[in-house]
Amino acid sequence: MCRKCRCVSSACPGPWWRRARSVAQSERSERTVLTLMRTLRSTIPGVTQRRRTRLDTAEDLHARRQELFRLASPLLRGLGYQDVSLKQLAAACGLSIPALYRYFPSKRELALFPLTPANRPPLTCFTEPRADPLVVLSRWIDIACVDLPDLLLGLGVASGLPGDAVARELRDGCIDHHRVLLRALVGEVRPELGGETVGDIVESLIGVLLSPLFAPTQNDLHRARERATSLLRGYLAPVVGDARFDQAFRLAGAGR
Repeated sequence: MCRKCRCVSSACPGPWWRRARSVAQSERSERTVLTLMRTLRSTIPGVTQRRRTRLDTAEDLHARRQELFRLASPLLRGLGYQDVSLKQLAAACGLSIPALYRYFPSKRELALFPLTPANRPPLTCFTEPRADPLVVLSRWIDIACVDLPDLLLGLGVASGLPGDAVARELRDGCIDHHRVLLRALVGEVRPELGGETVGDIVESLIGVLLSPLFAPTQNDLHRARERATSLLRGYLAPVVGDARFDQAFRLAGAGR
């Protein structure tokens, strides 16, 4: 039996306080070695420390969020907003759930991302000096049809959250933004029309593009473009002429 700590071990390391002091000394020695290794690593030429990547600008953050939404949107459409889990969305993006939280605080934020003001084109992006407003209008239809699946997804989620004031504001703000742009373009093509008639044309065009009959498939997008073009032809071709109307839409199609 050990006379110091009265244990029965033949290889007694000593009393408990001596063992605790030995462990503390070894931990301090290990921390000292690690600190010394980091210092030497930073001073050796050609050796760089691994740093956590971060997004420097707001444009980089927005581009990254757009990329993640494109990866997650097929799952949102396929399973539905209510049935898909955040774990499944994170797996589709190739991220963990905490990493996905860096870009989208919740599943709701991810689904409503297409309706945010950052994704709305500025009202001046379609206008060019001496540009034919009919060509600009056709260009808007092409871009709207390309973005239609994402817009329908966001609008569907916002409509399914009737008690969410923020979702309702995003939905109405997105539609009003495009409504203002369309009123300006149609008014330039046919300035003789009154505000009420221009408003009817715009509402009919938005109703065609945002109709729930158009699922996010290529064939349905083509049908949406055809129906929107046919609607505008009925209102605008009698004034501008079929030749100018067809030429404007061919020019816009060639620029895609």
